[in-house]
Amino acid sequence: MSEPEDWVSLLGSTDPEARYRAMERYTHACSDTRWTGELEPEFKAVAEGVRASAFRELLASDPAVPLANRRMAMYCWWLTYRNEDAPDLVRLLTDPDSDYLTDPGLAGHTQRVASRALLGDRGLDGGMLDVLYRHAVAPGLAPYTRSRLLVTLGFSAHEKVVPWLLAALDDPDDVVSGGAAQGLLVHDKERFRSIVLGDPRADEWRGGLWTVHVDED
Repeated sequence: MSEPEDWVSLLGSTDPEARYRAMERYTHACSDTRWTGELEPEFKAVAEGVRASAFRELLASDPAVPLANRRMAMYCWWLTYRNEDAPDLVRLLTDPDSDYLTDPGLAGHTQRVASRALLGDRGLDGGMLDVLYRHAVAPGLAPYTRSRLLVTLGFSAHEKVVPWLLAALDDPDDVVSGGAAQGLLVHDKERFRSIVLGDPRADEWRGGLWTVHVDED
């Protein structure tokens, strides 16, 4: 698969492993932008095809779709997400049988997609925020994932996330409580800066707080 056209055709393959390799090829190209600064034109041109392929994997009701494919598809969706995708994201997350925030290999990518969705539309909800919070306070998830979910909630403009984030400040795990602190700051830095900086654990949270420039006026 040295040339783009070699792997693009595999996005529609009936072989799950071939589809996985094709989606993975796109993610590798996106990772390379850390060094090149921009996605190569041939990969830009196929982004829509990758997005469509990811949708097919994620929205398929076929239980034969491998979990590895769904994980890779969610990663690709994060890379190619559009604001018009929000209803599909809400539908996936609010499905009572959804494992997008319980499977360790899916949760991180799903959180990133949710962040992009809320950054694109801070008024988005449809039940999604409740689902994100329920998992953010679930002790079964890794602390880092719970922390990132709390930050994601902070992107929402809805006031109902505020008491959730304030309550999560009391979490005994500094990683989780730090996510709540950062969530409050990205929600409304001026409103919550004194509360966050006045907390005895503020120094423990410092690395995350710097990402929202907490000390800037």
